[in-house]
Amino acid sequence: MNSRPYPTWITVCGLIISATALAQDGKNARRECSLGHTAAETTACLEQKVESTNAMVRIAELRARSQVASQTREENSNREEIAALDWSMSEFLRFRTSRCAMVSRLAMGRDATRNVRLGCVIELNLDRVEQLNAIHPIRTSGE
Repeated sequence: MNSRPYPTWITVCGLIISATALAQDGKNARRECSLGHTAAETTACLEQKVESTNAMVRIAELRARSQVASQTREENSNREEIAALDWSMSEFLRFRTSRCAMVSRLAMGRDATRNVRLGCVIELNLDRVEQLNAIHPIRTSGE
């Protein structure tokens, strides 16, 4: 019996990302950071964007967890949904690591490899935030 909250195929479907869109958005982040900057400044800018998007992912995850916990359901149901969120996050981190490693291997040059990997992490983080916000939308005070 599968101990995971969701079948693997759901995770695969949820994590499939258009390679073209990923490459384009990663290029946009790299382009924005590289305009008028040295290679070291470009890398520092990308690293800062990675830190910022990592924080965005964490905030979206905590908000989703908080929304699940605040729902008036059976306690067991809430625990299962929180376990599913935890599992989903660990699978996302695993996917991000392997996907960005693969993308960076295709780059030429040491700086390009690192910057391509950083651009990939930025894009996947932003996609993850978008996914979490779609599942658990931000509530306004009137809701």
